[in-house]
Amino acid sequence: MPAGDSRTSFIDVRDIAASAIAALTSTAFDGKAFNLTGPEALSYADAAAILSEVTGKPVRYAATSDKAFIDMLENNGVPAANAAHMASIFHPVRQGWMSVVTDDVMKLTGKRPRTLREYAQDKVAALTA
Repeated sequence: MPAGDSRTSFIDVRDIAASAIAALTSTAFDGKAFNLTGPEALSYADAAAILSEVTGKPVRYAATSDKAFIDMLENNGVPAANAAHMASIFHPVRQGWMSVVTDDVMKLTGKRPRTLREYAQDKVAALTA
C-alpha cells in the first residue's frame, strides 16, 4: 500500500456506529462536528505486526508507490478509475493527516474506542478464515 511510513489512527466500525447513534439520538450534540479516530496512531508496519501476532499468520506491510499500487490493482481486475481512486486515498495518510487521535468517540459514547489489537482479537475467526 502507498502509505509510506506514516501513521493512521485506525478506528473500529463498531465505534463509528456507536458514535453515530449517540450523535443522532441526542440533542446534546446538535451543531457540533466530530473527528472520530481510534485511540492510537499506528504505522502500517505496526498494524501488520499486531495482525500477525493475533492471527498467528504472517502479515507484512510493504510500502509501494501509487503507480505500483495502481498497477497491482489493475492486474487483479480493478478498473483503472477505481484503482486510481483507491491510491488517492493514501495521500492524506502520507501527509500525516490520518495520525490525529481525538477523544471524540469518548465524548459521544462515554466509552474509549477499541484498539486495533482489540478489534483483531474480537474478529480473529474472520481474519483467519
